[in-house]
Amino acid sequence: MRRALRPTMPLSGRAGRRWRAGLIAGLALAALVVWALSALLVRATEPPAPRGGPLLPDLQRVAGDAAEVRITTPTSRFTVRRSQDRWIIPEKGGYPVTDQRVRALLAGLESLEARRPLTADPAKFARLGLDDPLEGGRGTRIDITGPRGALVGALVVARRDGDLFARRPAETQTWVAAGTLPPLDSAAAWIAVDAVRIPASRIARAEIVPLQGRAFVLQRADAGQPFALLRPLDWMALAGGGVAGSPAALAATAIAGWSAIDVKPGPALVSPRAGVQRLVTFDGLVIDVAFHVEDGAVWVRLDAQSADPARAAEVQAFDTAAGPWAWAIAPDAAGAWLATLDTVTGNAAPAG
Repeated sequence: MRRALRPTMPLSGRAGRRWRAGLIAGLALAALVVWALSALLVRATEPPAPRGGPLLPDLQRVAGDAAEVRITTPTSRFTVRRSQDRWIIPEKGGYPVTDQRVRALLAGLESLEARRPLTADPAKFARLGLDDPLEGGRGTRIDITGPRGALVGALVVARRDGDLFARRPAETQTWVAAGTLPPLDSAAAWIAVDAVRIPASRIARAEIVPLQGRAFVLQRADAGQPFALLRPLDWMALAGGGVAGSPAALAATAIAGWSAIDVKPGPALVSPRAGVQRLVTFDGLVIDVAFHVEDGAVWVRLDAQSADPARAAEVQAFDTAAGPWAWAIAPDAAGAWLATLDTVTGNAAPAG
């Protein structure tokens, strides 16, 4: 009959201490191995960290063939479209956009780089302003198509505290982007009026029939002189032939630095003229200005003429740019365009 095995008793003394130390070291090593294997398994199952790079890589290859850029914001939607040899805004009657502006936009889009990954949680898009405006979000969406209508690239972008955020609409990963884009808030930023501005130094005379109040005439002998009030005669006598420089100069030279917030074909205006101006330059160019009030804005139409054959080319270029169009004056330019006799004379009025 076999004897039952008795459990080995722990050693005592120095041998016991060695045995216990070895056991502890073995257990520690086993725990380290288990931890290392667990870490490797976790890393193997984690998704790779998002990598940066161009946000619109396809656009970099075909930017020269881009045919249309659609820009959608929470409050507006407009298109910049290639039409034969120029770019236009179809929603604004085909108003032309300068090649320089379009090149700046496409170059900016091409150069956009994803620099730092942010959230990939759609629930947090709104915090960054990257929720899609086509779905009621607050971001700005840009869609670029090629000559056959194929989508070349798309982005939702937002600006916050000097940073540019971006994501591709079909993806959830968001980024801090590196690059520069022109203003995209509305079509107003694309309504250039440079071709129908006249430098202030050229204006010699302004005959003004304002929307309100009496007509008046301002004139100066040369660009270095202040404007004098020539009409009406009773006001001229009161003012002694001169007017406070700044208000008069702004009224006479409003065409030099004005801007527009909207544009439409001139024939689309249905309201009658509410005021007019005639501006005469020192070199004989005459600009006729007509004001219309409708849709809650003041609209302006421009026309050029000259009796000097030397000005014929300038007249033709001005009328080509101005003739078909009516512009809604931007609020910051309205004060100068709509000056009255009161404002240019400091609210002085003849007695009796």
